[in-house]
Amino acid sequence: PDSYLDEVSVARMNVMLDSIRRTTTVEPMVVVIGDMTDNDIDNFATELFGHWGLGKSDKDNGVLIVAAMEPRKIAIRTGYGVEGVLPDISCGRIIRETIAPAFRRGEYRPGLVAAVSQIKSALTDPEYAAELASGERDVDERGGAGADDDPFKIYLACSAGLAVLMLI
Repeated sequence: PDSYLDEVSVARMNVMLDSIRRTTTVEPMVVVIGDMTDNDIDNFATELFGHWGLGKSDKDNGVLIVAAMEPRKIAIRTGYGVEGVLPDISCGRIIRETIAPAFRRGEYRPGLVAAVSQIKSALTDPEYAAELASGERDVDERGGAGADDDPFKIYLACSAGLAVLMLI
């Protein structure tokens, strides 16, 4: 909801989330909900994580942060492939020591940005790169292959191949 996050905070988190995805293939997501007084945030986060299918199927390496502003509840869900690097105890510590104190002060933006930063630091540690990396390719929003199939790159490769063929 716009009243809780500004464009700058969203942009900062998006940059960090994109960096996590590009560096590790982990699929991170942050969801902010205005009112969740009728539902249990833990069940909601677990169901949403499964419904969206976060994480590559060969590594189950997704991460989901759900923040419900009313009644100020937070949940972090990780796939099994991420639990070695970001276990439940670390997620709980991020909630208790970073997000919750900021939320109590009404500082939603800094709390979420700091939490994403801590998660990024843990997941992009070079020591864990092989453990988190997936062999599956990303799919972009258009439903096609990821950035490796950039049309310009294909054009350059075809042009180079044609040039070599013509020289022969």
